[in-house]
Amino acid sequence: MGRKGIKKQFWMTKELTEELSWKASKACLTESALIRMLIRGYHPPAAPGEEFYKALNELIQKADRMQLTSEIVNNLDIKTVLTETAADLKKLSFEIRQRYLKGEREKIEWR
Repeated sequence: MGRKGIKKQFWMTKELTEELSWKASKACLTESALIRMLIRGYHPPAAPGEEFYKALNELIQKADRMQLTSEIVNNLDIKTVLTETAADLKKLSFEIRQRYLKGEREKIEWR
């Protein structure tokens, strides 16, 4: 057994296998991760383009620079504003990741 626990094996047609592989790559997930998400009721969105990741990384870099700048500033008020703004930017980047990279959960009752 692997770290996930119980191994499940099943058969698929060639077309289904290709579709699963294509959808997993579009969501930037492995095939098994996609299947686990679908079982739990999540429908992952397609991965955004390179521009999304570049913009998100730029946002995080600017927050880091702002944090570093706050450490060398002597004025306590400015230091506080810079530190809080850097924390807000990092929180915003986390919320953006959650919103656009995490799937939506379907509201289906199985019982």
